Amino acid sequence: MVSLGMKTPMVSVIIPTWNRQNTIGKCLESVLNQTYKDYEIIVADDGSTDETVEIVQKYADKHENIILLELKNNSKTPAVPRNRAFEKSSGKWIAFLDSDDYWLPNKLEIQMAFIYESSNDNRSIEAVATNANTISSNGENHGKYINLKADHKSKFFFVHDETVSGGVKSVGYTSYIFDYHFLTSLKNENPIITSSVIVSRKLFEDVKGMPEEISARGVEDFTTWVKISMFTDWFVIDDPMLNYTYDSQNSMRSTVDISKLFSTQRIITFKNLLNVQLEFINKYRSDLKIKLARARLSQFKHKILNRRIRSK
Repeated sequence: MVSLGMKTPMVSVIIPTWNRQNTIGKCLESVLNQTYKDYEIIVADDGSTDETVEIVQKYADKHENIILLELKNNSKTPAVPRNRAFEKSSGKWIAFLDSDDYWLPNKLEIQMAFIYESSNDNRSIEAVATNANTISSNGENHGKYINLKADHKSKFFFVHDETVSGGVKSVGYTSYIFDYHFLTSLKNENPIITSSVIVSRKLFEDVKGMPEEISARGVEDFTTWVKISMFTDWFVIDDPMLNYTYDSQNSMRSTVDISKLFSTQRIITFKNLLNVQLEFINKYRSDLKIKLARARLSQFKHKILNRRIRSK
């Protein structure tokens, strides 16, 4: 939580980390260098054994909006430090950032402007992500991480006035809209980059955070994005707003069959949806949100059962 005398921040930036002494400093600097300043940073260390904690503490000593949360034992899944950091947060909006990724300076400004300007157009937006530059472990830029134009529900264009050298320039951005049906139809791809995500606090509370069971490790983020899509569409800005670091040697996906990983994810996601459905029903009852959620859950169950039948 923010300290006495500090106003509640609009955005809480959640950074889980474990043994990232070589990248955590650059990661934090990318947040501190944001043109949008109304935020707090909560770093949840998952039992690091290197100098990660000491580095973060030095930043926290200099910046009162940085909070260090130390977990005693390594949880073996990033869902745990993300959820513990969320519990300590106070922002109306939640932004996620992995400790080996780096935001571009106007990332928060563009996304928050998108949210505000869209609300003026009578659009209720609660989940916004962006594209990213794919950066290899040796620092090479391999271009955009995802091809949003390949398949999408629809798109939404907005213009934002940005301060540039010499004055103000109007810049246009295209956002692609991903709905529940699109996300659950994917086989081997997750188009939502965790380090690009901003979601409303209420929405993240409604889906009960990220699944913490070890069986969900590697797909805990995608499972959460599907749960969120039960209640709202995703808006994904096509422009890269961060540098996403991909280390093929140390990535878990380099050691598993990606199709099997996402097949497992579907079952885990379905179980998670079932676990939270009763709580949603008790909370919303006649609310239109729960009616939508129940309808989408029923459709997802049908897809799962059809896949099982065809695989026999």
